[in-house]
Amino acid sequence: MPWLVAGKLPLTLPSLNQLRNCAPYLRGMNILSLFDGTSAGRLAAERAGLKVDKYYASEIDKYAIAVSKKNYP
Repeated sequence: MPWLVAGKLPLTLPSLNQLRNCAPYLRGMNILSLFDGTSAGRLAAERAGLKVDKYYASEIDKYAIAVSKKNYP
């Protein structure tokens, strides 16, 4: 991929399809989600095809926590 060159910034941002194509080759991400709600950030990362190694979340609303626990046990 021409935009993925070590030490150089891309002239244009890659498209979502380009990110999906290179995602299997990239190291997984560690995500910290404050005010996580119903874990929509985790869902977005999964749908974008991004590899996530660890997902840390912080939430105080008991109903949002219940939804997150049901969707991601």
